[in-house]
Amino acid sequence: MEEQEGSSTESRHAPGGDAAPPGAWLYGPPDGSPQPVLASALTRLAAFIGDVVLFVVVLGSLVGVEAYLVGSPSGGVAAFAVLLFCYSPLCTAWWGGTPGKLLFGIRVVRARDGRPLTYGRALGRHMSHFGMQAVPLLNIINNARCVWNKPLKQCFHDVIAASVVVERPRRSRRND
Repeated sequence: MEEQEGSSTESRHAPGGDAAPPGAWLYGPPDGSPQPVLASALTRLAAFIGDVVLFVVVLGSLVGVEAYLVGSPSGGVAAFAVLLFCYSPLCTAWWGGTPGKLLFGIRVVRARDGRPLTYGRALGRHMSHFGMQAVPLLNIINNARCVWNKPLKQCFHDVIAASVVVERPRRSRRND
């Protein structure tokens, strides 16, 4: 039977069955399997740049479709709103990351147990990141925080969503 999200048993077991101190944040599964490797700041930056490029391309395409359907471009407000609430949160909830993250082999998971984020948690993570981008100095501090934050390499938007960014497991090749 599956334990609930707030279960103290689930959040206090480290891989290998060792008990972790109360309140410890783990990013790996409590079943003893190895914890995933946390993503590096450079990989996260590359994935973000890839997502920005893709976002701009998709936004431009949607603005073009909107202009065609409406007869004149309305500045892309509707297209931007749809992408804002759908692109990152839906991709993160459904697949564990945006196309940029997946391309660079990383994904976003709950810090407590390594499970995928719900849409609500992914939306909160995205909106907090989006809000911090509006304040240039806060945006720089937020994004640089994963470099010095130990042990989980979390930016502020990760802390808000109780998430971590990890490398996707690599498939091992066997010669059978």
